Amino acid sequence: MQRGILPNALPPLIMAASITIASAVLMESTLSFMGQGDPNAMTWGDMIGIGRDHVRGNGSLPRSRGWPSC
Repeated sequence: MQRGILPNALPPLIMAASITIASAVLMESTLSFMGQGDPNAMTWGDMIGIGRDHVRGNGSLPRSRGWPSC
């Protein structure tokens, strides 16, 4: 059983676990971005929201030197 079933069952289980974890991270960051997350924790959604306000307030930021905006 270990020589036939386990080697063939392990890769799908690893993929299912990684997709589940990625889905949970995306769900949490989406909720935080919309303001429904934990206000006491800094998350990716909060960081994106803060950065969005900074980019909108500073018009010269996207035109900084360097590729591709030379």
